[in-house]
Formats: sequence, structure tokens, C-alpha cells
Amino acid sequence: MRDLGWNEDGCEYRFIFHQRGFGCIGILAFACDSQVRLLLEEKSDTFLDYENFYDRVLKNNPRLLWASERDGYNHLYLIDLKQGLITTGNWNVKTVEHVDEEEGKLWVSAYGFWEIEGPYHLHLLSINFDGTNCRALTEGDGTHIWSWSPRSGEREFFVDSWSRVDQAPQTVIRSTASGEVQLIIDSTSTEDLKKQGWEPPERFAAPGRDGTTLIYGIITKPPNFEMNMKYPVLELIYSGPQGFFTPKSFGGYGTWARGGQVVVQMDGMGTNWRSKSFHDVCYKNLKDAGLPDRISWIKEAAKTRPWMDLTRIGAFGGSAGGDYALSALLHHGYFYKVAVSDSGSHDHRIGDLAWSEQWLGYPVDTSYEDNSNLTHVKKLRDDAKLMLVAGGMDNVVNPASTMRVVTALNRRRKDFEFFFIPEGGHNCGIGGSGYRRVRQFLQQSLGSGRDQKVIKEEVEPNC
Repeated sequence: MRDLGWNEDGCEYRFIFHQRGFGCIGILAFACDSQVRLLLEEKSDTFLDYENFYDRVLKNNPRLLWASERDGYNHLYLIDLKQGLITTGNWNVKTVEHVDEEEGKLWVSAYGFWEIEGPYHLHLLSINFDGTNCRALTEGDGTHIWSWSPRSGEREFFVDSWSRVDQAPQTVIRSTASGEVQLIIDSTSTEDLKKQGWEPPERFAAPGRDGTTLIYGIITKPPNFEMNMKYPVLELIYSGPQGFFTPKSFGGYGTWARGGQVVVQMDGMGTNWRSKSFHDVCYKNLKDAGLPDRISWIKEAAKTRPWMDLTRIGAFGGSAGGDYALSALLHHGYFYKVAVSDSGSHDHRIGDLAWSEQWLGYPVDTSYEDNSNLTHVKKLRDDAKLMLVAGGMDNVVNPASTMRVVTALNRRRKDFEFFFIPEGGHNCGIGGSGYRRVRQFLQQSLGSGRDQKVIKEEVEPNC
């Protein structure tokens, strides 16, 4: 339960009730005469995404700002005696940035507001309580971050910085009222960076399993790339339903490509911040991990990129990504040949209660067993190459989850590598002491576009 406080005359106390299993949220009013009223009930046949949840009681009237995906996208509603939709469209409200009750206006961050940019770029919007005058205050094809005027209480201006994986950051000061640029602070030239040797990842979109829904991702080439060579493909995989994970802004994304593989990342069905139906694919179906969409995406990319060698494809992930890297081998071993599973959450029956129940529901049913990698280890092909990594001091995912997979694989007499780091924490194979061993395994198992030798890194990144 969560407190919403007393009404104006102090005769009724209001609170939000979250039902276990993440399928129902209610707002209840408990009166001093012991009467209870149900003010609002939000239900879903799958799950209510708490990542999108927002509520705020307005001070000067008995109305409530409330976030809901009831129309298929996350939007804001103004709740009183009747319900009113504030925001609408095939885009999602991410967070409420600021509410001005006197002016009857609010500012929100949103994904996918400009359809031409795709569904994942973040923009700042302003909108009236009655749903009118909804507009973006940020411009520029990329994902935006902003900070408000530093003087307390003033929001007359804000600093807006935006970029993409293939676009250097641009930073300006904008008017909060109009979004107009007041001052250009920095305008880094992407072309100048390329002249200095910067090779940005390539953005790529292709239909997923249904042949129509676009899946968005990036392709990173290895250093000293040559068009006439064949390169193995390494997918960095994470498909936790709580978000999306393919980078959208400027940064360094070439670390894993230094091993000589083409590195790909994309967000398949079941991940967050698309439509509700896109997200619902994960429900009681975590082992899916968007893998059918990922396979379609990689195949489509390779049609026009003959240097992608689809006979040598590997997956590497940590945490939920470790779970899905192993799932790739177990359920799609005809396509994925190599996997490194770091700190994997392979068995949700011993995982974090809230995380597991959000996506697999409550009460516990057969979906928990079906979505455990332990159930499917028999599907591991004899030619598959698997490395499991676990840290004895992991305080996020119980290392017993990996130990159970080790036991199940041993009982099936399956061949694999297991690297246990007693002092290692969560994702200890991605950085620190596990990094070198993981790189060696990938280079030995996948090879590179240059040769099949193991290349030792002189410097290992910090965990």
C-alpha cells in the first residue's frame, strides 16, 4: 500500500493498493465512518508495468494525475469523478518532469513522439491539463537530455543536449515557453571526428518475426575493418522487459569489437517503451527474449553486408542477458553457435521476487519452470560452445542460479566451460578479472576476420 493522504475536509483517507502479481492497482478511500470506496481500479490480463507508474494528487482540487497503458501506450490521465485522457498517440510518456497546477500545465519526457525518428529517442514535451497544446520543446533527431535553469523555482530556460550513436552531441539553451534556441553552447562536428579516425556504429532497422514491426539496432565494425573479409558476428544481448538496452546516444561502443568480430545490438519484442502489445510478448515467456526478432534482424542485415559470417554467430550477456545468451543456444542452436553467460538469472524460482512476478505473474505456475534454463539444458547441441561465468559475491543474482545450470549440464554430460570468480560481484565477466578470460573464449570459439589466434588485451577495463 502507498499513502495518498487525506481529502480536503479530512473525512476520508486515500491510498493506493498494489495487488501481488502486478495485475491490479486500486485507489481506495477509507472514510472516518468506516465506509470504503473504490475510486479507481487498473487491471491487466498480463501485467501492469511499474516502470511506467506515476501518480500525483493535485493540491487545489480533488483530481489526480495518473499514468496508464489502457489505450496501448503509456499516457497520462486526469482522474476526478470522470476520467479524462491528457496525452494520447502512438508514443509513451516516460516521466513527469514538472507540474504547474496554477497554470494547469505539465512537462513530460516521452519516447517516440516524432515517428520519423523511431520509437526510442527521448524528447521534452509540454501539455495543458485538458490535453491541448501538446508539443515538443526539443528539436534534433536524437535522444535528448536536459537540465533546468539553476535558480531555485525558475524554469524559464533549460539546457538541451542531444546526440545519437552516429551523431556527436549538440548543446543549446532553449526557452521553456517556446522551445526556441536562445544560445548555442557546443556544436561538435561529426564529420571532423570521422576525419580524425572515429568510426561510429551503424544504425539499422529491419522487420521482426511478424514481417512488419521494425526492430532497431546498431552494427559496430572491428578496427582495421576490410570489406573483402568475412567476420564472425557477436551479439551483445540483454532483453530484460523493464527497459530497452541498445545505445541511442553518443559514446564509445567499440570495446567488444576489438576482438575482431562484428558486434550487433538490438531490442526485440518483449522489451519496454514500445506499445503494450509489443511489451506483452514477454509475459510468462521470458525465454523468448525477442530471439526470433533478433535472428530476423541479423539475417536481414547480412543480406547487404556479405562480410557478416552467419556461420559464426555468438551471444554474450550478463544478468538477464546471461539468461538469454544461454537461451539462444538452447532454443536456437541452429543459428547461435557460441554463448557466454555471465551472472545469469537462469532460474526465476530463486530470483528476485518482485522482478520475477512482474513478468511471470502470481501465483507461481508452470511458466516458472518452463522459463528456467534448467528445464531445457537437454537441448544444448553437441557442437555448441558455452562459457558460464559466476561471481561468489554477486549480490544481485544468486550465483546458485548458475550453479544449478552447471549441475544440470553435468548430469546430461554436456561439454562447456565454467569460470567461477570467488571474489567476483555481479557481471564480473563483463569487466575486471573475468574480462580477459571471456575475450579469450570468444576469440577461440568465434575467431575473427583477421585470423583464429587469441589476442590478449594489454589493458583490461575496470568492472
